[in-house]
Amino acid sequence: ETFAQRGGQLVIHGAAVSDLDYFSRTYDLVMVSAGKGELVSMFGRDAARSPFDAPQRALAVAYVHGMGPRPEHPE
Repeated sequence: ETFAQRGGQLVIHGAAVSDLDYFSRTYDLVMVSAGKGELVSMFGRDAARSPFDAPQRALAVAYVHGMGPRPEHPE
């Protein structure tokens, strides 16, 4: 909000490698977040700054049927 009030324009947009040249010519600042896909190939891992060579996350899911809420947590 403060950024927009000061005249800035925030654009959140999906992008491909071919779009980055356009964005860099059009905007003063371009920030890229990439997890997988073709954009990742542009940003190699910096081994000197990161001891990790694989994503540091674990995902889990549980499908539970027939369980009701506990009395101390009704919702």
